Amino acid sequence: MILTHAHPDHIGALMSEENLFPKAQILIDKKEYDFWIKSDRQEIKNTLLKLKNIEFIN
Repeated sequence: MILTHAHPDHIGALMSEENLFPKAQILIDKKEYDFWIKSDRQEIKNTLLKLKNIEFIN
């Protein structure tokens, strides 16, 4: 999956209880990832930190 940006309405389903795509490779821009990891938006930060198989682009 390619995440163009990490708004809650785009990434929230990645950590749903159903875990529909547990083996999916996640591609995200490193700057986008770092922005949200350093933000005060705890729900986004928690979701990103739980994701496995992340590959950074750019």
